[in-house]
Amino acid sequence: MRIAIHIQCTLLLLFASPIRADTIPYFFESAGEIFGFVKEHRGRTHAWGDLDGDGLYDLVTGSDDKGLRAFLQLSPTEFERVDATNGLAQPAGVYAVLILDFDRDGDNDVFLNLGGFVDLGSESSTRLYRNGNVTGKFTDVTNSAGVSSRAPGFGLVAFDYDRDGWLDVYSVNHMAANVLFHNEQDGTFTDVTAQAGVGGFEGRLGRSTSAGAIDFDKDGWPDLFVAQRDETDATYERGNSLLLHNQGDGTFVNVAEQAGVQGWGNDFVVSVADFDNDTWPDLYVATHNLGPNGPPETDLPNRLYLNNHDGTYRDVTSSSGASYVGGCMGLAVGDHDSDGWPDIYVGTGGVFVQQIENQIFFWNRGNAIFVRATVATGLKDDARGHGSSFLDYDRDGDLDLYASLGGFTPEALRHDILYLNQGGSNHWLEIQLRGDDCNAEAVGATVTAFAGGQRWSRTVLASGGLDAQAVPHVWFGLGSMDTIDELQIRWPCGRLEMVETPTVDQHLVLQEGQQTVPAQALELRAARVTGGAVEIEGRLSYATYGLDETGGLELWRWQEQQQESQAMQVPARPLEMGSETFTLLDEFAPRDATLLYRVRWQLSRGVVVEAKVTVAATTERVFGLRSAPNPFRENVIIEADVDPGLPVRIVVYNVRGRRIRSAELWPGEQRRLSWSWDGRDERGRVVAAGRYVVELQQSNRRVSTPLSRVR
Repeated sequence: MRIAIHIQCTLLLLFASPIRADTIPYFFESAGEIFGFVKEHRGRTHAWGDLDGDGLYDLVTGSDDKGLRAFLQLSPTEFERVDATNGLAQPAGVYAVLILDFDRDGDNDVFLNLGGFVDLGSESSTRLYRNGNVTGKFTDVTNSAGVSSRAPGFGLVAFDYDRDGWLDVYSVNHMAANVLFHNEQDGTFTDVTAQAGVGGFEGRLGRSTSAGAIDFDKDGWPDLFVAQRDETDATYERGNSLLLHNQGDGTFVNVAEQAGVQGWGNDFVVSVADFDNDTWPDLYVATHNLGPNGPPETDLPNRLYLNNHDGTYRDVTSSSGASYVGGCMGLAVGDHDSDGWPDIYVGTGGVFVQQIENQIFFWNRGNAIFVRATVATGLKDDARGHGSSFLDYDRDGDLDLYASLGGFTPEALRHDILYLNQGGSNHWLEIQLRGDDCNAEAVGATVTAFAGGQRWSRTVLASGGLDAQAVPHVWFGLGSMDTIDELQIRWPCGRLEMVETPTVDQHLVLQEGQQTVPAQALELRAARVTGGAVEIEGRLSYATYGLDETGGLELWRWQEQQQESQAMQVPARPLEMGSETFTLLDEFAPRDATLLYRVRWQLSRGVVVEAKVTVAATTERVFGLRSAPNPFRENVIIEADVDPGLPVRIVVYNVRGRRIRSAELWPGEQRRLSWSWDGRDERGRVVAAGRYVVELQQSNRRVSTPLSRVR
């Protein structure tokens, strides 16, 4: 079946709005009931992605009554329905959809969550359909992949919580514990909910409805915000949303109360974005205030939390202009006018016919100050809104809006609507990242753009449900600026790369490992250590994790009175190599002389960086600690500079401060000793991947260094 889009050219300006239509340069026009064969339904969600490998954005929709429908995009004005023939037919109850390459075989698979408010009994609520080699033909592999779950599902989040390069899945469930599926890199998943601590919490019913991945403290490990309703307390006095802090060792800790984002018990949908452009992730949480008799029961508005950069948030809802009280059940965030500031669409109306609400559009005028511009942008419809998304589906240089609509009762059924952005004159850049060491879509990567003395930071996200999945790209609105000075890409596995002066007004595809590394990125410092040797610590701002990307380190030394041309290369023993840092030791450095060093680092792809540092003839330092390799997989060498003749104790702790392994050593007359750790605890068990701390203890002195274990 092929459906053509007939554009309705009537601007929808029927009601008063705080913003007049002639004051906003960008507006939407409804494309009409483009999927008319769905008719009026209980629309819940959708997802965009390339199902058949032709590069066009296809669409999968989900509803309570009509089930799943899949449409291949043939052109911007024509789609073909294919779910009856491509293996994706699903009868009913679809609440969340993700379209991503979970098995990294080069084509997109489809992950579903079913049920919502309804217990499916013996049926699995989570479903995984594997794509057959870019054919667009799918096979249900739910059981063989190990993702079967009986919990009524509401949402999905794809993220690489352990940074092993493979997408894991967090299933957001209602009336049951949430589930975390770890990707085993062989087409299967393992339920690690209990080990990770992300399923159930003391005193909570587990009525989760939405979640989003967010590295709220920018420590490099993706965290989770989980929106929850607390139906044990009808007054909503108990806040119960969760901010699950990733500990880096496969476990999470709820810090919502400490961070100030626990909510009031009626949180329903969450979106993650940098609303004030300070490069830190913020949160917008839509609340659901709806009783069975119609009007909201309590005055509990949506909330905007801005990041304080210290692990906490501040609630700026009242001063931001983004407050709304109603039956909110859908969210989408996107820069609809490409002015550089993310805007907010709220799907409203709830499930009961008595609650009549128009959808809400908040226009970001800068610095997270919003004005309501619903009618002015052409979005006046009585929504019954659920999953919504912004994307440039027709690739004409502006973000369109797709809304899944429809309430529960027959009178509240609606058609889904695609709103076409009519465009304007602002410049833009869309970026699609392709992972190599990282997951295929680079979910979790952050791109920062620098232009005209300003900067914007955007993160690749993938969540499905009431915050429906758009394509996992990042969008930069640039306003009147027609030049970008630089892009910096932080890939989810840790690699940092840059692109200089990319062309604007284009859809740009960037492959991991193929960008440049600037020569000025290398920073050095040097100090005298035991026996007059020189230890040089280096930091490479645009580097990769580990040793596999390096082609060699060179150390050149000359004395203060010599010319640089007289520099000689010296054998420098690498003591430590970690995430963007290294340590070199020049054991034969001349004593009592000011020395100058040049370090050259030959990276892969022919890139060379170098920097210089000076070390004076100063007092020796006799206490130090190093580890290599860092990160490590199986064995790591812990090396220490110590005082001779005194016992030494080396202790490995996890990030919670619990002792994992220790060793008692006697240096004798030596000033340096080493200890090999096999990555096992005191009982001989292999420790999990994650972050650890190594502490050296001698007499009353202590020194520590971070250590990471990877899979």
